[in-house]
Amino acid sequence: MSKISKKRAPSTDTNNRAFEQVYKDLNELIDAVNQPANEMSSKTTGKEGDLRVVSAEDSHKLQIKTKNGWSFLVDNDGNEITTKLS
Repeated sequence: MSKISKKRAPSTDTNNRAFEQVYKDLNELIDAVNQPANEMSSKTTGKEGDLRVVSAEDSHKLQIKTKNGWSFLVDNDGNEITTKLS
């Protein structure tokens, strides 16, 4: 899969700081998307709030990064949220 390239804020006479912040945030998202799968499997890699998909033989599960590490997303009954592959 090809990587998404980083973006630069345009030069303007007004609101330069706002543009720079928007592009800084956009580039953080780009860095997260461009992260190879083997780095995503680390128990410590990622920031709080990051999401990842964990694949098993016949299903996918979502995980969220918390201050205590990666946790599976669960429904209101405490069951892990799983997508079955057909």
